[in-house]
Amino acid sequence: MLGGPRQPRLRASIGWTAAHSWTTNSSSPTKLGVVDPANNFLREVHQYLDGDSSGTSAACVGATIGSERLVDLTKWVSYHDVRAFLGR
Repeated sequence: MLGGPRQPRLRASIGWTAAHSWTTNSSSPTKLGVVDPANNFLREVHQYLDGDSSGTSAACVGATIGSERLVDLTKWVSYHDVRAFLGR
């Protein structure tokens, strides 16, 4: 195929992929290791809304906790001019 695949491809990180710890966990340097000139990679992340971000509790800690926990990830993808996909 000329030019390679055009559809987006999800790329999970090595280590934890929680949005709230995306910029601070030990695998952060590896998250930019794949270079895609077509910019078809989306960094795959997830985020639980319970007290310790583990997803082990059904209790959501607040109405704005989702957006609060995505702030650092949003800044990171913007700064590095990459895209992310919030999955589950």
